Amino acid sequence: MAADRRSYLERYRAGEHVAVWSELAALGADVRREPVYSDARAVARETMTRVRHNVELLAARLRALGYRFIRPDEAVVPPTPELLERLDRIEAEAGPLPLSVRAFFEVVGSVDFMGSHPRLSAYAASPTLSEMVEDTRAAIAEQAPSPRAAPAPAAIELPPDAPPQLAALFGQLGGAGGPLGNAMSLARELMRRVQEVQEDSAKMIAEGGEMPERLRANHQLAQGLQLRMAARSDAANQVEQGPVSDPLVVWAPYDDDLEELRELGDPDDPEARDEEGWTGRYVIDIAPDVHHKSNYSGGGPYQIAFPDPGADAAVLELGAPSFVGYLRECFRWGGFPGLADETTAPADELARLTEGLLEI
Repeated sequence: MAADRRSYLERYRAGEHVAVWSELAALGADVRREPVYSDARAVARETMTRVRHNVELLAARLRALGYRFIRPDEAVVPPTPELLERLDRIEAEAGPLPLSVRAFFEVVGSVDFMGSHPRLSAYAASPTLSEMVEDTRAAIAEQAPSPRAAPAPAAIELPPDAPPQLAALFGQLGGAGGPLGNAMSLARELMRRVQEVQEDSAKMIAEGGEMPERLRANHQLAQGLQLRMAARSDAANQVEQGPVSDPLVVWAPYDDDLEELRELGDPDDPEARDEEGWTGRYVIDIAPDVHHKSNYSGGGPYQIAFPDPGADAAVLELGAPSFVGYLRECFRWGGFPGLADETTAPADELARLTEGLLEI
């Protein structure tokens, strides 16, 4: 059989999407040798051009379905000149990003599909400032009949030299008796309680003995506040909560400070580069984990490690061996790959979302 002399790009456009990316990834660092390098970069840009088409189409379809994006203006954000300059600085100082990842940032920019829909995605409600003030007051009041329970909040006054804009905002929010004033007075009370806990804990450590009554009361306050906030959250989340579906999110790097991007491991590892346990690699956080995407407590963020001269990269924490493969799975599920774990997937919505998406 004659050898296939077509370029990787020609084969990719002919439909060999998985095979081409698999072969490019298998080349490792050799993918950056010409003539392969130019061909591989062209494949990466072609792939991400399709990705951009898909995410823009999905964002429009989700809006039509009544999907409530948490940050509507950030659902799809095209790359800016500032982002491209930031990527250049990162690679110049730390080494190359995988071709697929660099092409995503260059062509797509960033994507954030976090949001809520009863059949597509959950996003736990967060308490409002007024609700937090109410719960804090109630938790303090529960300590009655202690004479120090539910103290009258001291009046909050802005300093005379406060900026006019701040003074105006303070007044618009009700002044000392409004939500902001109440929150500030309760914050001051809670800080006083924290100081008491620190003092009492230090005394216990130094002198031993039983827990001081004041420390016990503050411990009960913390437990009461935690229970109230949890109950409010549970009540709010009983209303039309969708599945935890891992909506597609790929953040672009917002900073080029390599100190902030260092990957830290075990400081006692013999191969650690310094006393903090630096592994010698850097990582870019590209998304929250599946639980944080629904505003629940979860694990570490999805990350891409570099320098990496290869064509594609693993998505750390997620356990996906291929960034392109992860995007492919996202499109298979209309932007919500976690739906694969649902007993009953929303067939109608998925059919509308995935119709006509370009294969990558």
